[in-house]
Amino acid sequence: ADWDILAEIFIDNDARGGGDVGASQVGEGGNPGAFRQVQQALTSADDSATILAFHRNVNAVYSPSAQGAIGTIDFSIDAITFSDGSPLAVGPALLQNGGIYFSAATNTDRTWSTASLTGLTVESFFNLDFFSPNFSKTGSAIAFGFVVSSSGFADLANVEFSGGVDNWSVTVTPQAALPPPEPEPDPEPEPVPEPAPPTARPIFMATATGSQVLTSPAGGIPNNGTCVATFRPIDAGEGGNEVSYRVQCFGISGVFSAQLRLGSTLENGPIAAMLFPVGTPTGPINGLIQRDGDVSTGTVPNDISDVTGEPGDTLLDLMTQDRVYFEVISERHPSGHVRGQAVPVDDTNIVEEFFLATGSGGQQRPESIETDGRCLATFRAKGSEKLKYKLKCWGLEGVTQAHIHQGSAKETGDVLAFLFPLGEATGPVNGVIQRENGEKSNGVLSDDDVIGMTVTGLITLMNADDTYLNVHTEINQPGDVRGQITLIKTLAGGF
Repeated sequence: ADWDILAEIFIDNDARGGGDVGASQVGEGGNPGAFRQVQQALTSADDSATILAFHRNVNAVYSPSAQGAIGTIDFSIDAITFSDGSPLAVGPALLQNGGIYFSAATNTDRTWSTASLTGLTVESFFNLDFFSPNFSKTGSAIAFGFVVSSSGFADLANVEFSGGVDNWSVTVTPQAALPPPEPEPDPEPEPVPEPAPPTARPIFMATATGSQVLTSPAGGIPNNGTCVATFRPIDAGEGGNEVSYRVQCFGISGVFSAQLRLGSTLENGPIAAMLFPVGTPTGPINGLIQRDGDVSTGTVPNDISDVTGEPGDTLLDLMTQDRVYFEVISERHPSGHVRGQAVPVDDTNIVEEFFLATGSGGQQRPESIETDGRCLATFRAKGSEKLKYKLKCWGLEGVTQAHIHQGSAKETGDVLAFLFPLGEATGPVNGVIQRENGEKSNGVLSDDDVIGMTVTGLITLMNADDTYLNVHTEINQPGDVRGQITLIKTLAGGF
């Protein structure tokens, strides 16, 4: 009497087919005693299909406006699969404003087992459009329950699934209330105010290689030179009146100049700022570019309305829109020796990494992607048999996998190594990509993790500008964010 089935959702790859769901109370055989038996059937489908049923506990209702904003949720349920074939999966679910929101589901066994998830937050729940519920004090009442899902493949007709659930439990922990205000100090003596903590400053980076230079025919400029440029606003409180920069290059000689230009990855554009002035060609460069007192570090104006002709245009705004690139001009390649797109990476602790990739949607091939997502991957060789990596992304949602691929900036190539394993789409990502099961986008690659070659072979390709990072999402399965992996012998993130 405490339960009802409020929703049945049928998902078929070909949008044809149907299914049925049901449930009943059984007096014995549970874990222990009485339990709720669940039945699901896929009555027809032309391809793979999934059916989900939301079972609501009519007495488990929480009102954020009356009981406080929700901080975390702990969920537990005992479950079993009776039928042959694919197991049933169970997981937490809730109803708010007529919408059903799910979290991670766990496959059940042929014996009773417990599925539990703790510390679930609002980001842990999503509907089929990948929106989250409202756990704040302004949120509507929430009814809790669980979801049961089952899947089948190929031509389906009357495929039945059955199982049982018992000992369902949901515990809501409200957000911690703010502490009471401190009593005001006595007027005498007046306390000396402490300086405010520094405002966090965004960081933008460009990793430049020869394969990213636009040429006709396409193919870039084959060379072993690489450069990294880092940018930060000097006055972040007002959006940055100036932009500080630092450019380091490796394996390049005869540098004429280094420039910031306006344009996407597929177009050449006007100069927005000079990062190293035009002059006589330099000698070999392995670090900052230098010539007779000139050095590739300093500041440039943030306001570039005189370049664009649009009042209010700034470098930082256009970098955020993936519309600024960095290019080094040399005696050997006066039309561009290396090039890379400036990308916001929201990370200020980058030091002494051997390889780097800054990813954005504009670098995706064969067609660029309009997305707010961007990623930063760092790689450190540990001898010749290990490659330590960390991948962080911001502004992405529904990440399904991430890899190192073989190829130049203009090519698409085979997967060489997984940086985040194929699996269920994540929620919103702002940092290291991770799933509820503990999978994360950091670790160490060994020979067993590299496809078709050894770690040594992979590092050889990375040195040759022949590898790229690709992050895949549920919406953009061929790739949402991409960036060329660049050799960096030493990189200092501070200014």
